[in-house]
Amino acid sequence: MATIDDTTTETGTDEEFATPPEDRQAFVHRYPSSARIVRWCFAVAFVALAGGGLFGAIQALHRTGYLRIISDADYYTILTGHGVLMVLVFTTFFIAGLFLWAVTDSLEMDLPRPQLSLAWFGLILFGTGLAAVAIIRGRIQGTPAPPGGLFSLSAPHHAPALLPLPPGLSLARPRGRPPHP
Repeated sequence: MATIDDTTTETGTDEEFATPPEDRQAFVHRYPSSARIVRWCFAVAFVALAGGGLFGAIQALHRTGYLRIISDADYYTILTGHGVLMVLVFTTFFIAGLFLWAVTDSLEMDLPRPQLSLAWFGLILFGTGLAAVAIIRGRIQGTPAPPGGLFSLSAPHHAPALLPLPPGLSLARPRGRPPHP
């Protein structure tokens, strides 16, 4: 018998409806391998969110003319960094961490092969590093890559060829084509 709101009901078992607090364990204690990778994914995601927010504030202050701490040539690099960090890096790592947490918790089992999850985490982190190098190379003097101008709704600009974005996400004009009037 169980009592709910002073009403006695027949449950057929002697168990209570809720798990006692002393029997509950946190996700990190039940699934340590998954929890470590989830924490890493969330850490990268929130560092990207902070960096993207900082770049967005710098870009907005520069565009409005209130605070010009970057050169006009660096404006599109900051704009590209803001878009990539917010749209791609934050979203990718946050969703990867969230999905790993949800699947692990739903299946009620830790990762059978944590090395595989470490491999995909390392792979997306490596790809993020390659994209960062492509964006930054556009601003380093003496490198052959032109300045970045992706994730911009402004006039199209040249973009580094190393920045791997799906077609349609870039408004960069191809080389050799005259700019819009």
